[in-house]
Amino acid sequence: MSIPPLSDNSDGAEKKAQIQAHACALAALLYEETDPEQVKALAGIEATVRGHLLEHVSPEIGEFLLQQAAVPRVDESAASTVSSDDCEGQTSANSAGESLHTLESLPGAGLSVGQCQRSFTSQQQKRPKH
Repeated sequence: MSIPPLSDNSDGAEKKAQIQAHACALAALLYEETDPEQVKALAGIEATVRGHLLEHVSPEIGEFLLQQAAVPRVDESAASTVSSDDCEGQTSANSAGESLHTLESLPGAGLSVGQCQRSFTSQQQKRPKH
């Protein structure tokens, strides 16, 4: 099964921008949890990205999609009404039982891609060398 690309209309462009901003905020957070030695080579970067996706991102997306599938739909042909607002204020717990907040509450959420890249670069420069 393949996922259709986002449309090129204004809604699609807005969704792409939101996805990029949230992905950048998430990348900045996960970077803080990454050993700098792991990302010195392409193979290490690939393994790190895959690990973060499997551990942090995929379970959240899967849970969200499962919850959406459980909601009865009035009209299958109706436009999607799912938005990031569906996640606002929700928290989940990690394996240590600590509360985790949704992307809207994370540092970097709501930044443009350019702002996020600048923020990420400044975080990278401030990060202590191991």
